[in-house]
Amino acid sequence: MNQFRMKLLPEHFEELEKGTEYTEIRCNDENRQRIKPGDQIILENTETENNQRGSC
Repeated sequence: MNQFRMKLLPEHFEELEKGTEYTEIRCNDENRQRIKPGDQIILENTETENNQRGSC
């Protein structure tokens, strides 16, 4: 299992955290093509002091 970190703007991070946003769409660039089933994606809020995190 690999881990991938992706940064989100605060408004998008908060919507995901509240459950009012269900998807985060990203370009299928080289980094995203490496993600496989079972890998962990760590979402980071770009503007919090401690880089508040959530994972999926």
